[in-house]
Amino acid sequence: MKYGKVKYDTVREVCFAPEDIARLSDALQEQNAPCHFSHMIARQPDPVRLAQVKDVIETAVSGRKYEVLLLRSQGKTYSEIALLLSISKSAVQHHYRRAVHQVRLALGVTQVPDPVCDASQATI
Repeated sequence: MKYGKVKYDTVREVCFAPEDIARLSDALQEQNAPCHFSHMIARQPDPVRLAQVKDVIETAVSGRKYEVLLLRSQGKTYSEIALLLSISKSAVQHHYRRAVHQVRLALGVTQVPDPVCDASQATI
Protein backbone atom coordinates (compact mmCIF):
# COMPACT_ATOMS: atom_id res chain seq x y z
CA MET A 1 0.00 0.00 0.00
CA LYS A 2 1.54 3.32 -1.02
CA TYR A 3 0.71 6.52 0.79
CA GLY A 4 0.92 10.06 -0.52
CA LYS A 5 2.66 12.87 1.29
CA VAL A 6 1.56 12.99 4.90
CA LYS A 7 0.48 16.40 6.10
CA TYR A 8 1.39 17.41 9.64
CA ASP A 9 -1.47 16.89 12.04
CA THR A 10 -1.46 17.44 15.80
CA VAL A 11 -3.58 14.35 16.40
CA ARG A 12 -2.90 11.01 14.74
CA GLU A 13 -4.72 7.81 15.43
CA VAL A 14 -3.12 4.58 14.34
CA CYS A 15 -5.33 1.52 14.14
CA PHE A 16 -3.82 -1.92 14.05
CA ALA A 17 -5.53 -5.10 13.02
CA PRO A 18 -5.84 -7.67 15.84
CA GLU A 19 -3.30 -9.96 14.15
CA ASP A 20 -0.79 -7.06 14.00
CA ILE A 21 -1.25 -6.43 17.71
CA ALA A 22 -0.73 -10.13 18.43
CA ARG A 23 2.48 -10.12 16.34
CA LEU A 24 3.77 -7.03 18.14
CA SER A 25 2.90 -8.55 21.49
CA ASP A 26 4.73 -11.77 20.64
CA ALA A 27 7.77 -9.80 19.48
CA LEU A 28 7.85 -7.87 22.77
CA GLN A 29 7.62 -11.10 24.74
CA GLU A 30 10.44 -12.70 22.74
CA GLN A 31 12.67 -9.72 23.51
CA ASN A 32 12.04 -10.19 27.25
CA ALA A 33 10.06 -6.97 27.43
CA PRO A 34 8.86 -6.15 30.96
CA CYS A 35 5.37 -7.34 30.22
CA HIS A 36 3.14 -8.82 27.57
CA PHE A 37 0.69 -6.56 25.71
CA SER A 38 -2.25 -8.23 27.41
CA HIS A 39 -0.84 -7.18 30.79
CA MET A 40 -0.60 -3.54 29.69
CA ILE A 41 -4.29 -3.31 28.85
CA ALA A 42 -6.27 -3.37 32.08
CA ARG A 43 -9.74 -4.81 32.00
CA GLN A 44 -11.00 -2.37 34.63
CA PRO A 45 -9.32 0.67 36.17
CA ASP A 46 -7.56 0.07 39.46
CA PRO A 47 -9.61 1.99 42.07
CA VAL A 48 -6.57 2.64 44.26
CA ARG A 49 -4.60 4.08 41.34
CA LEU A 50 -7.59 6.20 40.29
CA ALA A 51 -7.79 7.63 43.81
CA GLN A 52 -4.07 8.45 43.70
CA VAL A 53 -4.43 10.21 40.34
CA LYS A 54 -7.45 12.17 41.59
CA ASP A 55 -5.57 13.30 44.71
CA VAL A 56 -2.54 14.34 42.66
CA ILE A 57 -4.68 16.30 40.22
CA GLU A 58 -6.45 18.13 43.04
CA THR A 59 -3.24 18.99 44.88
CA ALA A 60 -0.56 19.42 42.20
CA VAL A 61 -2.50 21.07 39.39
CA SER A 62 -4.09 24.49 39.78
CA GLY A 63 -5.40 27.44 37.83
CA ARG A 64 -5.98 27.20 34.09
CA LYS A 65 -4.20 23.85 33.93
CA TYR A 66 -6.77 22.39 36.33
CA GLU A 67 -9.69 23.92 34.42
CA VAL A 68 -8.40 22.58 31.11
CA LEU A 69 -7.74 19.11 32.56
CA LEU A 70 -11.23 19.03 34.06
CA LEU A 71 -12.89 20.08 30.80
CA ARG A 72 -10.83 17.57 28.79
CA SER A 73 -11.91 14.81 31.19
CA GLN A 74 -15.50 15.78 30.39
CA GLY A 75 -14.85 15.12 26.71
CA LYS A 76 -14.52 18.71 25.52
CA THR A 77 -12.27 19.41 22.53
CA TYR A 78 -9.46 21.96 22.58
CA SER A 79 -11.59 24.31 20.47
CA GLU A 80 -14.58 24.04 22.80
CA ILE A 81 -12.39 24.71 25.84
CA ALA A 82 -10.82 27.70 24.10
CA LEU A 83 -14.28 29.18 23.54
CA LEU A 84 -15.39 28.46 27.11
CA LEU A 85 -12.28 29.98 28.71
CA SER A 86 -11.80 32.78 26.15
CA ILE A 87 -8.24 31.74 25.35
CA SER A 88 -6.57 30.45 22.19
CA LYS A 89 -6.58 26.81 21.18
CA SER A 90 -2.79 26.70 21.41
CA ALA A 91 -2.98 28.04 24.97
CA VAL A 92 -5.40 25.24 25.84
CA GLN A 93 -3.01 22.69 24.36
CA HIS A 94 -0.12 24.21 26.31
CA HIS A 95 -2.05 24.15 29.61
CA TYR A 96 -3.11 20.56 28.97
CA ARG A 97 0.43 19.37 28.22
CA ARG A 98 1.79 21.12 31.32
CA ALA A 99 -0.98 19.66 33.51
CA VAL A 100 -0.34 16.12 32.26
CA HIS A 101 3.40 16.61 32.80
CA GLN A 102 2.79 17.79 36.38
CA VAL A 103 0.57 14.81 37.14
CA ARG A 104 3.10 12.38 35.68
CA LEU A 105 5.92 13.89 37.72
CA ALA A 106 3.86 13.81 40.91
CA LEU A 107 2.98 10.15 40.31
CA GLY A 108 6.58 9.28 39.48
CA VAL A 109 5.58 7.98 36.05
CA THR A 110 8.14 10.08 34.21
CA GLN A 111 11.36 11.75 35.15
CA VAL A 112 12.00 13.31 31.76
CA PRO A 113 12.62 17.07 31.96
CA ASP A 114 9.87 19.25 30.56
CA PRO A 115 10.93 20.53 27.10
CA VAL A 116 8.94 23.73 27.60
CA CYS A 117 10.97 24.65 30.68
CA ASP A 118 14.25 23.53 29.12
CA ALA A 119 13.68 25.61 25.99
CA SER A 120 13.06 28.77 28.01
CA GLN A 121 16.25 28.25 30.06
CA ALA A 122 18.51 27.41 27.11
CA THR A 123 21.35 29.78 26.33
CA ILE A 124 22.19 30.73 22.78
